Amino acid sequence: MSITDRYRRYLLLLAFGVLPLLLPAQELDTVALSIDAGDDYAEETAVEVDNRAYQQQEIKEHYLWDRAVPVPVDSTEVWWNNGGLVGRSVPPAVLKELRADKRLQYDLEQKENKAPSWLGVALLAILGFLQSIRIVIYIVLVTGLVLLLVFFLRQQGYRFSRKPVETDAAGNMEEDPGVGGYEKQVQEAIAAGQFRLAVRYLYLQALRQLAERQLITLTRDKTNADYLRVLLQTPWHRPFASLTRDYEYIWYGEVDVNAAQFSRIHGQFRQFINDLVSQ
Repeated sequence: MSITDRYRRYLLLLAFGVLPLLLPAQELDTVALSIDAGDDYAEETAVEVDNRAYQQQEIKEHYLWDRAVPVPVDSTEVWWNNGGLVGRSVPPAVLKELRADKRLQYDLEQKENKAPSWLGVALLAILGFLQSIRIVIYIVLVTGLVLLLVFFLRQQGYRFSRKPVETDAAGNMEEDPGVGGYEKQVQEAIAAGQFRLAVRYLYLQALRQLAERQLITLTRDKTNADYLRVLLQTPWHRPFASLTRDYEYIWYGEVDVNAAQFSRIHGQFRQFINDLVSQ
C-alpha cells in the first residue's frame, strides 16, 4: 500500500467523524434563527399595538379638548398630561410691563371733529322741524287743494248740496209775474223785513232778464247749474255765478240776512241787471 492510499483513508475517516458533529450545529442555528424571528415579530406586534393605542388616546384627547372647559390649574403642570386645555392668567407684573411698552401702543389717527357751521345747524333744525310736523303739512296741503277745487267748481256754477236747485218760479211760466212783478215782490219783501225772500225774488228777476235777452231759456226741468253752463262762453257767466253762489248760500242754506248784508247783495243784483239791460 502506498503512502497516497493511506492519506486517502485517513481523510475519509476524518470526514465521517466530523460530519455527525456538523449536522446538530446547523439544526441549532436554524432553531436559533426561528427563535430570533419570533421575538422580532412579537416585538413588532407589540409596537403596533402601542402605536394604535397611542393614536386612539391622542385622538380621544384632541376630541375632548374641543369640549373641555378651562379650569384654573397649576401652571407648572404640563397641559398635555392634564387631558385638556387649561386656563392661564398673566401675572400683574407682566401685564403692567406690556402696557407700558410703547412699541405695543399703536398710534391711531383721530379725525378732528370740526364744529358745524351755523348754516348747517339752521338747516338741520329746519329739517327736523319739518319732519316732526310733516303730517300737519300734508293735511294742510290736501285741505287747500280741496278748497281750491270746490271754489273753482262753484265759480263754474256747480252745486254740492244734495237738495236740487228749485226753479219753480222761473220754470212755472203760468205763475211768472214778469220783470215788473218780481220788482214789486222784492219791494214788498223789503218792506216786511224778509230779506232772505227778497234775495230769492232778486235772483228770479235776474233769470227773467237773461231770458228776455235770449241768453237762456227758462224751463221747468233746468237748474241754476244748467243756466250757468249755458252762459259759460259769455261775459255774463262770472258775475251771474257770483250772484248764484250768494243766492244758494242764503236761500237753500237758510241763512238769515240783516239789513247791511242785504244792502250789499241788493246792490250787486241791481248792478248786474242794469248792465244786462243797457247791453
